[in-house]
Amino acid sequence: MNVPTLNHAAQIAPPAEEPALEVDGLVKSYGKVVAVRGISFLVPKGQVVGLLGPNGAGKSTTIKVCLGLTRPTRGVVRVFGSTPVTAEARRRMGYSPETPYFYPFLTAEEILAFYAGLQGIESVRASVDRVLRATGLEAARSRKVGHFSKGMVQRLAVAQSLLGDPEILFLDEPSSGLDPEGRLEMRQIIQELKQSGKTILLSSHILSDIEAVCDRVIVIKAGRIVADRLLNNEMPELEVEVEVRALPEEALATLRRMGWNVHYDEPRLSVMNLQPGQEPELLSVLAEHRAQVYQLQRKQATLEDIYMEIMRKGGEEQ
Repeated sequence: MNVPTLNHAAQIAPPAEEPALEVDGLVKSYGKVVAVRGISFLVPKGQVVGLLGPNGAGKSTTIKVCLGLTRPTRGVVRVFGSTPVTAEARRRMGYSPETPYFYPFLTAEEILAFYAGLQGIESVRASVDRVLRATGLEAARSRKVGHFSKGMVQRLAVAQSLLGDPEILFLDEPSSGLDPEGRLEMRQIIQELKQSGKTILLSSHILSDIEAVCDRVIVIKAGRIVADRLLNNEMPELEVEVEVRALPEEALATLRRMGWNVHYDEPRLSVMNLQPGQEPELLSVLAEHRAQVYQLQRKQATLEDIYMEIMRKGGEEQ
């Protein structure tokens, strides 16, 4: 399995056409508490973007401002060129909240028909049938939601967000609290939505899910963006572990100047974010400093490795 590297191209090259989502200088305060501190990003049409960060980073607040559910303190949000509070923008958006709630005495079909009616959808039955198929709930359409498992409730929330066939979806922790089977089912649903051309902003703490479905990740910490990078499966980053003794500080300084993240606890030298084929350069530096090399082992860096490195650096990237 190829493991993604993170590539800065996402924030360098603007989209040629109007983006699906534009966030410019967004600030959101609740009294003296500043939840979001001036973030900016674009999401091109058809891109699936993972929104990552620790609890309280500002992810859910950002999503709610993008949906028009709460107004920004400062800054601008546009959905397909319109502010999110307009009827046209809301018609083109779908939303699945982190903790969905539905009336337990209604069936899945009744709930979806109710929301379709609120949206003014003309072909209610056809729309309900379509979203039940898309989320794998056809067999449970007549079952009362009070008898649903956690995973089924999450799938129903995604089904509700798909009513009206929106062009952009905001999915806030859709796999929260699910068992491994439920997570796999949710990931398959998101993959199918991606293949159909939907634009998706996905907030999640489950890095393996982000890794599997997203084209790009935006990492938020304390209300600020600390990384905005493409996930590139063709050029995997590597972490190399070397058993080495008598390694002078000058060698570590040289490795760091070459742009690698280095940690040395004799005899273990860990060097992160190498590209394939750079191991000879590493060995050359060690040889120049007369280090005693006994063994070299390479492994691909996972998104979790890279995310933890970004969190450790604490916002130096942007």
